[in-house]
Amino acid sequence: MQWHLPISIKSPARKIAYQDKILLAGSCFTEHIGKGLS
Repeated sequence: MQWHLPISIKSPARKIAYQDKILLAGSCFTEHIGKGLS
């Protein structure tokens, strides 16, 4: 029995740079990603 769906996600053509302005929404997501970006 397969309990997950295997998917492949391609890398984006452009990655987030330090000077980019971004908006993160969602409490847990924002907290963890924000710490990684700081």
